Parts: sequence; C-alpha cells; structure tokens
Amino acid sequence: MIQELISAGIIRPPHFVRTSIQLEVTTGSQSYGTAHEKSDQDIYAVCIPAKEFVFPTNEIIGFGTPKQKFDQYLEHHLKFKDKEFDVTIFSITKYFDKCMQCNPNMVDTLFVPVNCINHITKIGNLIRENRKLFLHKGYWHKSKGFAYSELNKIRTTDQIDRVESPKRREDILKHGYDTKRAANAVRLLNQAEQVLMEENLDLLRNREQFKSIRRGEWTLERIKEYFQKKESELETVYLESKLRLGPDEDSIKELLLKCLEEYYGSIDQYVVTESRALATLTKIKELVGEL
Repeated sequence: MIQELISAGIIRPPHFVRTSIQLEVTTGSQSYGTAHEKSDQDIYAVCIPAKEFVFPTNEIIGFGTPKQKFDQYLEHHLKFKDKEFDVTIFSITKYFDKCMQCNPNMVDTLFVPVNCINHITKIGNLIRENRKLFLHKGYWHKSKGFAYSELNKIRTTDQIDRVESPKRREDILKHGYDTKRAANAVRLLNQAEQVLMEENLDLLRNREQFKSIRRGEWTLERIKEYFQKKESELETVYLESKLRLGPDEDSIKELLLKCLEEYYGSIDQYVVTESRALATLTKIKELVGEL
C-alpha cells in the first residue's frame, strides 16, 4: 500500500523508504475484525534506513551539529481510491524501542492476523517469529493507562464539533457517548488479560463484543461496570502472571542486530560487544607494557 501511495505522489517519505520496508501491516478495526466498508485504513510499516542513519560515524554525542537521523514518518487523513489512510513508517530501531516499551498500539502491529500483512520480507518474518519476545508485564500498565484515557473521553457530546468523522458524530449523538472510545477501553483490558495469562495476543478474539459496543448495544453504565470489574480482576492476574516483569533488553537488542546484519551485511565495525571491548582493553595494556 505504501508503494502505491508513493507512486501516486500521495506521500513523500525519504527516498530510501521505497526499497527498505521490511514489514507493512494494516491495524485498527481491520485487524480487530470489526471493519466496515467505510472504515479508514491504519497502515504501519517498518523500514531499515541507510547505514549512516543507524550508525552515524565521526559524531561526538553532545557536540557540534547532530547528523541527520530518521525515526518515523507520519501522514494522516490521506484520500486515495475512495478510502482514507493514516500512514506511519518507523525506522526499525525506533520500532523495536517502542515495541520493547509495550506500547499497546505497537504491540498490535506484531500480532495482526495474517490477512492484515500487506508486505513482509525475510527480516519482517524474523520479527514476527520473535514477537512474543517483546511481551512483558509493562503491557498491563500501558494498556490500563490507554484504557483510562479512552474511558475519560467517551462523554464527548459537549465537544461534538471536534469529532471529524460524520458517522462517529452521529453515533455519539444517538447513544450519548463515544462508542468507539468505549470499545477501545474494553478491548485494551481484554488484550491485557490475554498477554498476562497466555503470553500471547489474538486480536480477533473479542471482535463480537467489540462490534456490539460499537453498535451502541451496551449502556454507558454497563461499560463502566465491566471496566471496573475487569480492572480489579487484572490486578490479581498481574501478580499471578508468570510473564517477565520487564523487557529482556539484551535479547531484543540481539534480535535487532541480527535484522540489521541480515540487511547491511557485517556490522562488526559499528557494534562494540563485551568481548571486543575486553580485547581492546587487553591490547591497550599490552601496548602500555611495552613502553
């Protein structure tokens, strides 16, 4: 999809993006199994920039003019082929960092159904095969924060003019609350339960519940009661969960370096490992001893 948008002149990311995308997925309602014909398309992609963007040479951090970097490229509300698109393209390093922090939106991109994968390479498959490596208990804290934010904003009838989608404005006026935010709040708690209990994530599992809330079949009171009950249950689930407490940063870094080496070739000259550091220190000692 990103290739099409570039070719059509709809988006203009850095030149290297066109040939360096390793994974492109559609998220949001498409990946939750709740999309309809008018649903917008949320596109997320991971690219590997030119080597100098990832391993800047001859740069002293904190001194002089910083070298050019690339973290992400964003475009929203794009119109193409009678659809509306939101596009986010991440550098692989930024992507790994955000997934390691267990940002729920980012974790979703790792677990989308196969039919939501628009493009994938050998490196993209390597990331998908190791996606559970990014899961840790921090997912619960992030999901709870996101869910509370959605819950606190569902009564938006007094700010209806700020809602861009006419269909969504109509739903808010009809039901008295924002059904999309309500569904997101419930979904986030359900996904956190899966991650804590199963160390896995199936985005499609609760799609019927999600659709029911979106249709306005739940009262606002029922949503709040469900939220409070589920949050209380998950505090206990969190304590009993065998999932790692925080990210395994060393293993994630190892995976990142493996992806970069697959793309660039050898990266030994750019990466200082413990063994290389010790070898350098030994050499320095030998040279000092000869003086």
